[in-house]
Amino acid sequence: MSCGKMIKGSEIIGKNIRPDTEYRLMIYDFKRPDKFSKDQIRTLAVMHETFARLITTGLSAMLRQLIQVNVSLVDQMTYQEFIQTIPNHPTTLAIVEMPPLKGAAILEIDPTISFAIIDRIFGGKGRSAGFTRDHTDIEFVVLEGIINRILHHLGEAWSTIIDLKPSLGGIETNSMFAQIVPPSEMVVLVTLQAKVGEAEGMINICVPFLTLEPLIPKLSAQYWYSSIRGERKQRIPPSTLGNLKVEARVFFEAEDLSLKDLGILEKNSLIKLPHFDLGKAFLLAGEYPVIKLETVGPKTGNNFEFIVESIEPSGESKRIILGSLDTGKEKLEELNRLILVPIEGLKHEIQDRIQELNNSILKIRNKQDELSDQFYFATQEIKPDEMPSVARRKPFGFVRTTDVELLHTLISQEHPQTMAMILSYFDSDLAAHILSKLDETLCIDVVERIATMDRIPPEVLKKVEKVVEEKITTSSADEYTTSGGVDTAAEILNISSRSLEKQVIESLEKKNPSLAEEIKASMFVFEDMMLLDRNTIQAVLKNIERHDLALALKAVDERVKEKIFSTKGESERVKLQSDLEEIGRVKLSDVEAAQQRIVNVIRTLEESGAIVIAREGETLID
Repeated sequence: MSCGKMIKGSEIIGKNIRPDTEYRLMIYDFKRPDKFSKDQIRTLAVMHETFARLITTGLSAMLRQLIQVNVSLVDQMTYQEFIQTIPNHPTTLAIVEMPPLKGAAILEIDPTISFAIIDRIFGGKGRSAGFTRDHTDIEFVVLEGIINRILHHLGEAWSTIIDLKPSLGGIETNSMFAQIVPPSEMVVLVTLQAKVGEAEGMINICVPFLTLEPLIPKLSAQYWYSSIRGERKQRIPPSTLGNLKVEARVFFEAEDLSLKDLGILEKNSLIKLPHFDLGKAFLLAGEYPVIKLETVGPKTGNNFEFIVESIEPSGESKRIILGSLDTGKEKLEELNRLILVPIEGLKHEIQDRIQELNNSILKIRNKQDELSDQFYFATQEIKPDEMPSVARRKPFGFVRTTDVELLHTLISQEHPQTMAMILSYFDSDLAAHILSKLDETLCIDVVERIATMDRIPPEVLKKVEKVVEEKITTSSADEYTTSGGVDTAAEILNISSRSLEKQVIESLEKKNPSLAEEIKASMFVFEDMMLLDRNTIQAVLKNIERHDLALALKAVDERVKEKIFSTKGESERVKLQSDLEEIGRVKLSDVEAAQQRIVNVIRTLEESGAIVIAREGETLID
């Protein structure tokens, strides 16, 4: 409904209309009917201002960074209009169940905010991601925890009108899969402006009218403030007061004593109680009298009659007449026993409660020990005293160095801060291998994030560990049979005929030169010189430098050395041995390069026909 132009009463059909009076025309859109009054909208705004303050406090504590959340807008619209406000790029749409209310609501978190939260919770500074994409499995797990905390604060904010227990029903990234009501249904949209670190964005809460309908009578300022002011302290029933355990003390009004008399008091000293017969002896529980002594009738000699009055928790008095008692030692002891009965009962009650407390503490300590054992030994089938070093309990300890390719595939699509967090817990050599596979810009960014990483909540780390472990388990390369590859192709060609080998290599050199070189390098390696006869080896050695031969022999099996030394004369063997000793320590890469140069010479000689290498199953004829 909206305001329109002013019209005269003469243009309006109806009774009690004054023709000369001007009336403001109100335009009502039946396709978009207002279901909430302005007062109800204001009440919802006040409720969600409380919600915004709770989020600010809760998320700031969780992320250890000041988070600012403020109510920006509270309005009513159709569900279709709300869906049209959602950006086309992937966003976070949480389907929220609203028990005891029927139906569901939508909590939308702008990607700018969700990625900033992920950056911060993984030890970053809460920076904006600079990209939009669907969230990964790891990010979804983290966001579920954040959303559950937000929903807890939502329930607190609504507690003045209903005991709401909102719960996460699911997370979608496409509004097409979040149709909780028909497009024409009216909803309330609460928009919160949020700032996380340097990132700013919106958090929207969409609640359909059908869900809020049972609360309409309570969505008024009068009800809201009366419910707050009407909170009264619950009165404790008398029966409960009677069960309270308090300190008990007995008081007697004694004679006046000087400082000198007080100084000489000791055990078994006698003190006069001049007003004992006037009821000056009584038992206090806390500061409240529970037993009084009163005299009954006049004192006769050494005898007097009195009663003990016990005050019950209900406030009633219980009077017990003891009759005439002699004030001698025996009778006084009987009186003491009577007075001490409730005190002894209180003493035993306190002792029982202390014992119960000690038992509870012992149970808690045993439970802590049990949980510690489960944490350290749950996945181990060994005895505690056989437990290896602390490294076994290191986060991501299940990751193996052979999983480099798999791990790179798993985390390469993650947020840079997520990658930095995971790599920071890997062994340094494994992390270095994975970093080397990233492009230069991303690699620098990840290293910077590792160097400036803040603390990470333990519960978040456990969730990430679980997701990574599940992915490795289901995608482990060990589950697949490894076959094919350059080595397999080279092995097949090695035992093929010479003509087939030549034909394949020449074709590959035209089609894929780099692959042809890889295959040729794998077809004959330096150690395969063991397969050559004496004359062939001598022909090869004539075409290579003596320094290359000595360098190549630095890292080979002794049998290969003996084979080559056997083809030389005595003087040449001495020179070669001297060359080996003079080289000293060298890099393995230099040795492999020398071996490859010799292999290239062998391949060239074979292609020119200068030497012949027998394939498996072939026989050479002179």
